Amino acid sequence: MSHFLSHDQTKADLTEYLAQKTLDYNKDSSQLIITSAAGHTRSNKDVGHFPHNNHEEADTLMISLGVAATAHSSRNVEMTFFSPDTDVLVLLIANYDVLPKNTSISMTSGTLHIKSIWTALGPAKAKALPALHAFSGADTHWSLCTNRQTDLVQAVPRC
Repeated sequence: MSHFLSHDQTKADLTEYLAQKTLDYNKDSSQLIITSAAGHTRSNKDVGHFPHNNHEEADTLMISLGVAATAHSSRNVEMTFFSPDTDVLVLLIANYDVLPKNTSISMTSGTLHIKSIWTALGPAKAKALPALHAFSGADTHWSLCTNRQTDLVQAVPRC
């Protein structure tokens, strides 16, 4: 079974299947659901055309779609991103000022509310976080401040 899920095509097929089933399940939901799989971004609501994309763009695409959805609604709605990727977390923190006030990310370790992190860092450090994250290589190692990635928020003031 472990070899079955280690194949890229199997993962891609499973992701596409789950994205479609999520939309099918939520077709009559009052919530706006947006999925992106196999280069196609789709929604359960008519929100216009999404351009073709690929996985490398998925991190920024999620944030861009969140900002666009916020522009068409209110900052008083709830928005949850589902991603295990720290790149998405960093981009959410940096762009919190243009996302709903109740924005969170559901990761494998649990759900994080972005407002508390953004408030602790402050607007200037939050906006600088993507550059620090890219420079440090925090997805694989935390070399800039010689701390582990889990110490990212604590290390920002020292760097």
